[in-house]
Amino acid sequence: MRKFSLLLVVSVVILAMRVVCARGQPLHLFTDRGEINFGKCASGSTYEETFHLVLRDTHSRWAVFVRAEGSGRGKKVFPYLSLEGPGVTLKKVEQEDRKFLEGTGEGELTVEAKLRFEPDWTIPPGIYSCTLFFQYLPESGVPEDPPLPVVVKVETLPEIELRVEGEGVLRFTAQGSPGLYPLEGIIKLRGRSNAGLWRVVLSSEGLRGEKGGTIPASRIFKKVGKEYLPLSRGFELGPFPGGEEVEITLEGLYVDTVLEDQPDVYQGELRFRCFFKE
Repeated sequence: MRKFSLLLVVSVVILAMRVVCARGQPLHLFTDRGEINFGKCASGSTYEETFHLVLRDTHSRWAVFVRAEGSGRGKKVFPYLSLEGPGVTLKKVEQEDRKFLEGTGEGELTVEAKLRFEPDWTIPPGIYSCTLFFQYLPESGVPEDPPLPVVVKVETLPEIELRVEGEGVLRFTAQGSPGLYPLEGIIKLRGRSNAGLWRVVLSSEGLRGEKGGTIPASRIFKKVGKEYLPLSRGFELGPFPGGEEVEITLEGLYVDTVLEDQPDVYQGELRFRCFFKE
């Protein structure tokens, strides 16, 4: 019992230090986090951080309001931040004071809350900073709690799917005289990115026959207008704007066969690299 009493006294002393403001008035509210940091965030994902609000109240009814402040690009993060408390959710934080919590009863109360960050594909990559202010009854003149800084880092992210309908690979059946022949199958590219502009460069490592023969990428071409561009050099698609989903059907892929190519079924993969510009 003696140890318990000693710890309790120490806790009360520390709490009293935290709830006294510079003007000598009691603070009725404070948070247990110095900063909330969302790092390496990906578009289309959800991130949560838990914190606690501690209220010391002398009124039979109480309410907690919240607002966000930020400058420059920091304001862009507001629509993607939401707050959740017991039985209540603010779908987004705003620059104006909004009621977040309310209740009845005097004394001390600790409330668990969650700050959620849900970036979509329209928010550009980068670091965003803003500040949350929690306040007990703004109209009462009670001083604000020290602010809760929020830092968000959004990573550059592509989401790209390249598929060949049918067997899923580039396919060509050599059985005629040497010449230029279209590749079999329909090739589709679907993608999006949160970067300001993005592009895709397609290439191939060539085709390999079931009997061991090979057709190099220098003899696989993409027809553009009247030109035939070898995939060994790469073929660029784009640029595309960030945030928008793009779907393209690739046509005009050809194979140039020579006398040394034995009749066979040749297969290979189409590869891609993605480049960004913020």
